This record gives sequence, C-alpha cells and structure tokens, in this order.
Amino acid sequence: MLPIDIPTLLIMDIALGIVSSLILTLLLRSIKQCHGVILWGIGHWCIAIGLLFLFTRFWIPLPVSILFGNTIISLAIALTTFGFYRYHSLDIPKLAVLIFSFPIITFFVIIVALLNDASFTQRVFIIDIIILAQLFITIYLGFMRLENFESARKFWAILFSIIFLGLMIRTFLNVMTQHSQFIEADNWTNLSLVILDTIYLFTAAVFIPAIAAQKLQNQIQQYANHDEVTGLYNRRGMYEYADQTMRSIHPHAFLALIDIDYFKKVNDQHGHLIGDQVLRVIAELISSITRRSDLVARFGGEEFLVLMPDQTPEQALTWANRTLETISKHPIIVEDQHLFITVSIGLAQLSESVQTFEEGIEKADYALYQAKDEGRNCVRLYQADA
Repeated sequence: MLPIDIPTLLIMDIALGIVSSLILTLLLRSIKQCHGVILWGIGHWCIAIGLLFLFTRFWIPLPVSILFGNTIISLAIALTTFGFYRYHSLDIPKLAVLIFSFPIITFFVIIVALLNDASFTQRVFIIDIIILAQLFITIYLGFMRLENFESARKFWAILFSIIFLGLMIRTFLNVMTQHSQFIEADNWTNLSLVILDTIYLFTAAVFIPAIAAQKLQNQIQQYANHDEVTGLYNRRGMYEYADQTMRSIHPHAFLALIDIDYFKKVNDQHGHLIGDQVLRVIAELISSITRRSDLVARFGGEEFLVLMPDQTPEQALTWANRTLETISKHPIIVEDQHLFITVSIGLAQLSESVQTFEEGIEKADYALYQAKDEGRNCVRLYQADA
C-alpha cells in the first residue's frame, strides 16, 4: 500500500501543472520574441489540461475523460515538436508533419475502441502504442543534426526519452498484470506516470524560459558584435575575440588591414546603397579566401581586418597577393555596368614584441599607409626598422 493514494498524487500533479503553466506564461511574456516558445507554453498548458481531463473520470463518464485527456496530451507533444522547429527556424520535415496527425488519430482510434466495447486494458494499450509511436518520431527528430546539438534540442530529446521509457514500462506492466482498474492504491504503473508527468511539468517550466532567454541573449550578442551590412564581426566583436585568444595565437599570427581604394568615389557616384553592395561583395570575397581558423571583421568604414593564426611571413604575403588579385578581377554589377574594385593591404606580425592587440593594429595600419602612399592596389609588410 502506498503512503499516498494515486488520486491524491494526480491532484498534486494537476496543481503543479496549472501553477507552473501560470508561472511559465508570465515568464514568456518578456521573451515571446523567440519563435516557438509560445507554442511550448501552450503545449505545457495542454499537458495540465489533459491530466485534468483524466482526473475528471471521478465525475464524468470514463470514456469521455479517456478520449479528451489522451487526445489533448497527444496535441501537447505535437505542439512542442512544432515549437522546437520554430525555435530553431528550421523547415518542418515530412516526418514531423506526421506527428501533427497523431492527435486526430488518437481521437478516432479511441472512439473506435469505445464503440467496440474494448476492455479498459485494451484501450490503455492502444493509447500507449499510439503515444509511443508519436514520441519515438519526436525523439528521432530531436536527435537529428547532431552537429547543431543545442541546449534546447538536448533538453527536449532527453525529456521525451524519459517519458517514452516510462510509457514503455507502463505498457509492459499493463499487459502483464491485466489490471481492469485505472486507479488503485498499489498501482505502481500509474504512480510512475504521475512521477513522469511531474518531471515533465517541472522541467519544462524551468528550462523553457531559460533556453529562450539564452537564445535572446545570443541574438543580442550577435547584433552587438556583428556588422549589420556585411554580417562579419564588427570592431567590438573583433576586440572581444582578440582579447580572449591573444595569448594563444602568439607569436605565429598576422594581422591584415584591408582598405577599399577610392571607396568615397563609389558612394558619391552611385549612392550608399551601391556602396553597401560593394562592402558585402568584398566581405564575401575575403571570407572565401580565408581559412576556418582566420577571423574576418569589418573594422570600420571601408576597412576590413583579418586575424590569421599560425602564419609565416611568406604565407601571409601569398594570401595577401591572392586577395588583391581575386578582388581586382571580380566585377561588381552596378546598374548594368561592371564595377572593378581594388584594395590596399597592410600586414603586421603579432611577434613577441607586440604586447597588445591595439599595438598590432597600429603596425598593420602603418603598413597600410605605406601601401596607399605607394600607389594603392598593393601589399606592404610592416618592418620594425622601416
């Protein structure tokens, strides 16, 4: 005999679901900009309402509580899955669309089972199989694309895996014991479901706002550290990155400061919209030549900065000359005309004598000044004795 009977535990579960749903709703008001989060909140409410329907079997006909309780819980799983894809701004695969049909399937299958006078054990078994299939697809989708295994994906995959395992145990015990009653004081299978629902309600209420707030923070950080026109790091983002990696990249690293030649004429003759187009094209060309370990930033105006770890002077000069050639030979189509752009590049090595990132930029800027002073469209390497 359990110290607390199942009806009492179920009431506690429903109370937890409603309270946590209210708290979640209040928290989501401040982070509703995250796509998919509102759907998670609605799914959370559906779990609580579904449990409430299952509890009302004490006052309304049992078939009604089974029908609507399980259908709403199936709907909750579909909503959280759809919310997951909205959260990640992903296209919904065909397999995920199948999950949205499960609430309808659940509804009609239960009706058929009720009309055919199936035993309670058979009805529970059928419901379990349907929800297990839905959860299996949900977990599979959650573990797809492991290279983008973010906190939200991990959370939902693990959470649904726990519920999936609990339902498997419940289904197995239900078939083995052939219980004819759903609620008994010593029915451990139903106690396990109540515990699993409690885990879901509590963890969802805690983690949904946390992961949504984290995504908003990442978005704000993205906007703060990236240039709006080119999508590259801006000056602030470059400095933040450099401060974190300055020690590790010493002393085999180079800075390249790249300046677009006569960019003011482009803006004056064609307008700032065309100027922005030129900046985007140049940014794409520079990025296409750099390695994954290199960092490219728009340093300001028409200047770009490239940080290249593990480079010898010969390698840095080869890269810079290749950049000059690539940009100068790439036409930019402007008003049915081909616009050819050149750049000047100043290189500086982050040698052991360079103590700060700013000092390295000063040396690269000096080399860039030499390149522009000597006719532009060329590369100059900073020399300490220059």
